[in-house]
Amino acid sequence: MEKILSQLLLANLQSLGLLKVPEEVEKSVLFDANRYGRWLEESLRVLESQEYLEYDGHNYINKLSWVDLASLWQQWDQEKILWLQDDNQKALVNLVEACLRALPDILTGKQKATDVIFPDASLALVENIYQGNAAADFYNQVLHNSVVAYIKTRLAQDSGAQIRILEIGAGTGGTTAGLLEQMRPFQASIAEYCYTDLSQAFLRHAKEKYGEEYPYLVTKVFDVEKPIKEQGISANYYDLVIAANVLHATKNIRHTLRNAKATLRKHGLLVLNEMSTKNLFCHLTFGLLEGWWLYEDEALRITGSPVLSSASWTDVLTEEGFNSITFPALLVTKSAQIGRAHV
Repeated sequence: MEKILSQLLLANLQSLGLLKVPEEVEKSVLFDANRYGRWLEESLRVLESQEYLEYDGHNYINKLSWVDLASLWQQWDQEKILWLQDDNQKALVNLVEACLRALPDILTGKQKATDVIFPDASLALVENIYQGNAAADFYNQVLHNSVVAYIKTRLAQDSGAQIRILEIGAGTGGTTAGLLEQMRPFQASIAEYCYTDLSQAFLRHAKEKYGEEYPYLVTKVFDVEKPIKEQGISANYYDLVIAANVLHATKNIRHTLRNAKATLRKHGLLVLNEMSTKNLFCHLTFGLLEGWWLYEDEALRITGSPVLSSASWTDVLTEEGFNSITFPALLVTKSAQIGRAHV
């Protein structure tokens, strides 16, 4: 799939006349350079690393001169018949195809990326990216297990504890849904689960889907890039703060962590589920959204993306006063590898 995606990207850029140095591309009346300049730079970098492009000092040369957009889409349509039969790939295929078919209109400003990814304000294309496939479910389950282990430990220490949880950027509820179910045995001890996001649409979705069954759930608009005082979010209040694939989409990760930390009680726990490598799929989908390129602290990020490596997360969390930093998913993976070795 990635090979065809790369070639579709190349063919689209060629058809739009974008195989040029950034200075020349910015002169194009068709291309929205202000919005997609960094996206294009990363696209050219990716295609060059895959040896599809060669830079001659002035322009990028297409080394696959035979690449034809129409024939590539025919190949895609044939291959996707098999991909769509795999529940782990179906949502990815549908989302990336929608973005690539609309790519010329997105890059030239004729269509908004948000309207493609969230058609008619629907979550249908994205909600199964965050749940319902093996990779997302694995990492969500590791997060759920970590939260449940914390709750059990707290209740073992104090059976009357009332635990408050804040989820930042809860979005479609891909992490929330399974976690609320996992916490059901302890719901008498959950004082509050604060489901936050920037979008009222996501908050309405949460109220409709979870509000009746989980009365301790409340929803609030919260921008983690801004100080919490002006947003009605209590300081030194929450025992747990959860953020799944959201903190990277901010301008300054240090400021973001300080705002998240301000909501935590002393000895509170921050639980992150974050990508630690970049990939072409995200670049061709979420990379088309403005939020992907908000970051201003490039030294902390993996080049050409907002993603932080595991090492970078460790450094910045430590510098911002977090301690006892662990990587539960890595521990689970290593344990599984040991188990297989013993079988």
